[in-house]
Amino acid sequence: MTLFSLTRVGLVAVAVAALAACNKGGAAGPDGAASAPKPAQVVTLATVQQRDVPVSIEAAGTVVPLNTVDVRAQVTTTVRSVAFKEGQMVKKGDLLFGFDDRADQANVDKARAQVVRDKATLADLERQWKRAQDLRGQNFIAQAAADSVLSQLEAQRAALLANEAALKASQVAAAYGTLRAPLSGRAGLINVHPGSLVTPGSALPLVTISQIDPIAVSFSVPEAQLGALLRGGEQGKGGQRGAVGAA
Repeated sequence: MTLFSLTRVGLVAVAVAALAACNKGGAAGPDGAASAPKPAQVVTLATVQQRDVPVSIEAAGTVVPLNTVDVRAQVTTTVRSVAFKEGQMVKKGDLLFGFDDRADQANVDKARAQVVRDKATLADLERQWKRAQDLRGQNFIAQAAADSVLSQLEAQRAALLANEAALKASQVAAAYGTLRAPLSGRAGLINVHPGSLVTPGSALPLVTISQIDPIAVSFSVPEAQLGALLRGGEQGKGGQRGAVGAA
């Protein structure tokens, strides 16, 4: 028991001595690391201002044309010529395709000749009607004869109107002999070539034209930010607005 007590007292003495040595080392002089002063903190000052700042939202978008038109034939015919190349920029009204319109042009000539003949017949009946009125005034012909001439005159006037309408219809049909660009844009893939037979009911268009000037960008944003973007577009300076689609 005495030996154990002496050993415990010795261990306690060693621990106290070690603790004193640690405290002495921590209280080192001014050159010691523990007592070195901390560096001063740099503080930047600025004047408080109130102004509008932009709010940016990044979103992935796709460039899309404003208008896209599938050009198709309106009559069954044969392609005679192609007046443009794939990928070419075309303007509204530019010639795209020429078709075989010989039959339509012949119908126009026939209808025009019929109108000329009707006008000549009408002029002759007007002269007959004038003579019939003079003869009737002198009692040289019966009233029935004068009425017959008047009936023929009115029928010829109606026939002239009908044949003039037929002439216009044939001219419209002949106008289908060419196809022109309905808008300005870039032409896509040409699906027919000279000699190809085209029909109005074909599922494949002759060519597709896409308007690219101006052009649109389609993109989606989170619905939570949609309201702020719409309000910002309406209140933006310069009257500029953006097209936004909800995600």
